Amino acid sequence: TPGYGSVVDARINLDQFMNYVGQTFEEKNKRVLPFSDVSNNELMRSLVTGVGAHRFIDVCFYLIVHRLKPIDVEFMRLISEKANVVPVICKVDTQSEKEVIDLKVHVLKTLKEQGVSIYTFRIDYDRLIHMAETGQSGGPPFAVSNATTKPASDDKDDQICFQPARNELPLLRRLVLETQLTNIRQFTVKKFINWRGKQPQPQQQQHIGLTESKAKETARNRNLAPTLERVIRAADLQDKDTEKSTGALLYHLASTITPGAAPHLDYIARAIRDSKLTTSDQVSAAIKFVNGKQDINEAAFNEECGVGIVVTREQVNKAVDTYTETVTDKLIQDRYKFFGPFFAGVRNIPSLRWANGGDIKEAVDAKMLEILGPKDDRDIVVKKKKETNPEVKEETRVEEIASVLKVPDMFFEGELARLHKPGENPQIKPELMGEHLKATGGKYITRFPPEPNGFLHIGHAKAININFGLAKAHNGICYLRYDDTNPEAEEERYFSSILEIVKWLGFTPTEVTYSSTHFQRLYELAIELTKKDKAYICQCTPEEMQMHRGGPERGPRSACVHRNRPIQESLELFEKMKNGGFEEGEATLRMKMDLENGNPQFWDLVAYRVLKSPHHQTGSEWVIYPTYDYTHCLVDSFENITHSLCTVEFMQSRASYYWLCDVLEVYKPVQWEYGRLNVSNTILSKRKIAELVKNGHVFDWDDPRLYTLPAIRRRGVPPQAINNFVHTLGVTKSDTVIENTKLDAFIRDYLNETAPRLMGVFDPVKIVIENLPEDHEQLLTVQNKPRDPSMGEHTIPFTRVVWIDGSDFREVDDKDFFRLAPGKTVGLLNVIELLARYENAPGFKRPKTYIQWVAESPKHGSPVRLDEVRLFDRLFNHTNPQDRRDVPGGYLTDVNPNSLTIQKGALIEIGLWDIMNRWAKESESKTDYEAMRFQMTRIGYFCVDKDSDLGNFKDKNNKDSVKKIILNRTVPLQVSSTLRKQE
Repeated sequence: TPGYGSVVDARINLDQFMNYVGQTFEEKNKRVLPFSDVSNNELMRSLVTGVGAHRFIDVCFYLIVHRLKPIDVEFMRLISEKANVVPVICKVDTQSEKEVIDLKVHVLKTLKEQGVSIYTFRIDYDRLIHMAETGQSGGPPFAVSNATTKPASDDKDDQICFQPARNELPLLRRLVLETQLTNIRQFTVKKFINWRGKQPQPQQQQHIGLTESKAKETARNRNLAPTLERVIRAADLQDKDTEKSTGALLYHLASTITPGAAPHLDYIARAIRDSKLTTSDQVSAAIKFVNGKQDINEAAFNEECGVGIVVTREQVNKAVDTYTETVTDKLIQDRYKFFGPFFAGVRNIPSLRWANGGDIKEAVDAKMLEILGPKDDRDIVVKKKKETNPEVKEETRVEEIASVLKVPDMFFEGELARLHKPGENPQIKPELMGEHLKATGGKYITRFPPEPNGFLHIGHAKAININFGLAKAHNGICYLRYDDTNPEAEEERYFSSILEIVKWLGFTPTEVTYSSTHFQRLYELAIELTKKDKAYICQCTPEEMQMHRGGPERGPRSACVHRNRPIQESLELFEKMKNGGFEEGEATLRMKMDLENGNPQFWDLVAYRVLKSPHHQTGSEWVIYPTYDYTHCLVDSFENITHSLCTVEFMQSRASYYWLCDVLEVYKPVQWEYGRLNVSNTILSKRKIAELVKNGHVFDWDDPRLYTLPAIRRRGVPPQAINNFVHTLGVTKSDTVIENTKLDAFIRDYLNETAPRLMGVFDPVKIVIENLPEDHEQLLTVQNKPRDPSMGEHTIPFTRVVWIDGSDFREVDDKDFFRLAPGKTVGLLNVIELLARYENAPGFKRPKTYIQWVAESPKHGSPVRLDEVRLFDRLFNHTNPQDRRDVPGGYLTDVNPNSLTIQKGALIEIGLWDIMNRWAKESESKTDYEAMRFQMTRIGYFCVDKDSDLGNFKDKNNKDSVKKIILNRTVPLQVSSTLRKQE
């Protein structure tokens, strides 16, 4: 019914708004009781109903008429007790505004008969909007009076107010926050807040120990902010500073509370305040215990949540000692790779259920150090030779990468350590969990579910690591599932690339699955949903559908004319859709959800639409396809997924995910969200990257300036570096935006430990050493990495003619220039012993600088001439090229014109052939050119690009067949300020 709802934004801006109106009450009418007792309650009723003409009683009545649920009746009972109100409960099925007004008048009269005082609270909207637009006050826009009680009527200027009573405001807040009503006057309230000149300061969140940035981020979260506010008030800490540890537990409660436990949120908050619950595990246990319960047995609660139980460090150490005796052989065999299973086993010891996780980790670390000693060469991964059995090789490779990553630490600490165990997620029918556990044996089962409509990007690297890593850490399994429900956007190259990237990162799916495999079953469930009157055929246009959902102005929502069409009619039309009887856009199957819910994911989502495009798996068998919102949760259910992990933008989808599983009475996995990973100075949008390719700003989707994973791979970044980087960031609920320079620094540090060194010059300058004979030839043995014999060595020639880089020579000397110039000495790297013979004048001093060089020696094929060296820089000038404030012309105008420099004529030493030989022997695909990576001394890290033409070198090591060598710079070296001065 139009005209009813609540102000969603006011959940965040409530205190500021109430403070201003409270002052107005005091200015206009001194007879009104103090702000805390009356005026904020008056305001709350105004906010709940949209400010002004829409009255609180309308909302109460609306709840009862249209959403009659036990919890609604309970709210009314509580309000009745505290505010001296007798609610009139009538069940009416009507869309007539007149009928609702008539019923409202009846309620007003009933309240009048009960002796409830009625106040007039009028708001001059024209004046309020004028103030918002001009910033000029012209007097307060509020007129308040508590004069003689007026008779009940349907006059739109009336404002019903309950008799003042203590604790009324928290109850009304509870009504607003937990029923998630929808704002129908958001426009006006937003203008008022903008007129006030600033957004609210999240001071309450800072009282509980959140940093200012975290508090502001929380305040912007429309799901979390009101819940955290309620938790703080329930703990009576809104105006008090508290211990950081207590604040962290309150935050944990607000961010993990389940719908079934929400009615007892205040109880748990007080238990945290009173130090009954002192760890996050206890809070999680409390949420699980109260979930779905009407009343709480305090003794049972205390026992189940470990209230009063203290586990000392001595007890932890003793338990670890005892457990170690059972796994000593395995620990000695696997050494530090055994940390994950070791830690998990200790965590599962019953006597340590309520122990501090930090104490347990400290005890485990100490025990491993005691038995194994410090890490040594046995804990360093050494690449193994190629095995004849490819399956064994793949397994070894994953294990090697995992050991480098120290995977287990990430999954046994922080947010991921608090995830539920298989079997702990409640079901609408208990037997569903029994069937699930029978099928899975209690294993952890995850999935990485990309849509095959584009290439994976850096954010997906985090998702891959979390999904595959969580399963591996708990000895579970992980599927790679293609969510292939949109044949118009899917291409074979995306399917191939996704699987290739997953394997490149070092993970092997237990099975590759497709949502399309379940099309028939999904269709049958859609018929079942329709028979339950939970779906209907809608023939609205997309524009009409948007307007029914409130339109761009987010106004009142309404049902479309097809929502209540007969079930049989919808079934027949759905069959007609399946048989091709509708064109695209003419009909959809929509789920009949809850249009009055504040969550947009309940506004009758589309389940099926007509798409007359062939599908890569099913061909032309289907002309209707299920949507992501309908398919995702059901396929998770079919595959018995235990942990459906996704990024925070899907947080609102969690409720609709659970709704669909419960309505169809199928097994319901748990959805859990984590923050996205983004990188500055780039874009990840598939549509926008396509524009960059189309306009020639980049080569293709794998252009090394992009942050798609194929592009990062082509740039020469090792997969282990990406995985390590993801693991160092950890997993939280907050999105992470990393500066591209920080990512480069991490890659540089990794390559510094793993990449061999070669000498090369970009701008060759020929140097003739006059005091060496013309036929001078000396073979020098050079370590692949200085001071690290384990990385091997190679030989290079040293002759009378060498090439140095033009940047290392000046004809005119300068006191701050330490490289080669007339009258100045430099050292040639790796030929230090020849300098004394060359510089043999009395008083010879060690040179201040050593420079790279490449010998001219046709006999040895030196130097190797490079066709191109591609030097990449950031693609966009601004940190966020999509921010219109910084880039008013749009992201395409922010492209850095100097993001690519191509160097021609560069030379490199013959050690490059050794690297290429090693790659040719070890590479299975012979297409991963980027695996030939190295440091070019004093310049940067490089790899071979796929545009190179290596002839048959990769098969026969024939150097003469190599026609073109192109290098990509992965990252430059870090340049000191001193060297920068010399440039």
